[in-house]
Amino acid sequence: EVWELQRRLTLFHTKWQAPFLPHDGEKSWRWVDKDYRRHEWLSGPWAQVVESDEPPLKVPKSFQAEGDWEVVKTEGSDADGWMYGVDLYQNDDMWYSHPTWFHCRRRLWRIVVEDLDGQSPLTRSITGPLLSPINAKGSISLCRALLMFFALVLLLAVAFGSGWYFRDMSAQKAIGLTSAATCASSSSDLLAPDGTYAPSTL
Repeated sequence: EVWELQRRLTLFHTKWQAPFLPHDGEKSWRWVDKDYRRHEWLSGPWAQVVESDEPPLKVPKSFQAEGDWEVVKTEGSDADGWMYGVDLYQNDDMWYSHPTWFHCRRRLWRIVVEDLDGQSPLTRSITGPLLSPINAKGSISLCRALLMFFALVLLLAVAFGSGWYFRDMSAQKAIGLTSAATCASSSSDLLAPDGTYAPSTL
């Protein structure tokens, strides 16, 4: 089995092409395995395989094809087997059968091959679970990264807030000490040489 992946530039474009964004990585090969990596059976250079309308895969010598590649159609796909989504997700729940408001699409191709070593027909499974352990771990890592980011922002906010608080407190303390000193100086002017209180006269 092999996944076919495509993108379009905007919602208003009708032309679909191989994934082209910088973060697409190996998805840009268009024909990928269950982990959205370049399929191991791909035959030919990138510029050639991305223009192919059918899987440009070469069946290994240890297998013999029992037919041609066929598109897998399900209730979650359109009449041509395409499923549409916001991005190239591996989670089947993130895909829909209509293209409205979506930039990405994918569809699954399948071929039945015979294992020449075991002499038994089989379907070469390259897809595995739609939500693979790798994808699940990636989602968990993303959540942890977001939590750490927000925690860091909170700590910085508290630190800067505390800094401003103590700075204001220091300023107020300095003003208080200055006021006290001024008052003490004024009071000392009212004392007589012998230490008794001498009311000031105007």
